[in-house]
Amino acid sequence: MSKIFMGDMPNLMENILTYVKGDSESESLYSCALVSRHWCRMAIPILWENPFSFKLEKPTFISNYFSSLGEDEKFVLKECGINEEISQTLFNYARFLKVLDLSDIKYNVKQWIDVPKKSYTRIINLLIKIFVDSGATLHGVTIINLALDALLDVIQSQQLRRVEIRRATKLHGIISAL
Repeated sequence: MSKIFMGDMPNLMENILTYVKGDSESESLYSCALVSRHWCRMAIPILWENPFSFKLEKPTFISNYFSSLGEDEKFVLKECGINEEISQTLFNYARFLKVLDLSDIKYNVKQWIDVPKKSYTRIINLLIKIFVDSGATLHGVTIINLALDALLDVIQSQQLRRVEIRRATKLHGIISAL
């Protein structure tokens, strides 16, 4: 289709795909991403806005976030017991993230791979670093018992519409000072 005749097509496509996302589970949106390259470029950012909200038995999508890691960060993964080969992806999926719910991330990381308990925290902190470094524009953050340095990285790097902190009485004084 000629660009001259496309007019408002990208805006219409985005509206349609957003409607499809809100109307059903991710399967319909995933099917839309398979129609063509154009539909894929439109659907993938919507599909990856909040992938951690899906409670999957084996959330293999997590490894896609690690495709942009440097050698130092890959070494951290190896120290955590993750020795799988991480391939390059077509998209920088971390950039599409809009909702950061740390309890959902923790749940999915535990479902994804079986590692020692303290490795989960290192993996979650590495994911947060990836999200911050990617330039993801978060619309909401939910934090439950998070390490302070990761919390400050997220808060300082974003212009958030909503930050929710539950069960973090130790942080009350620090947060109120911000």
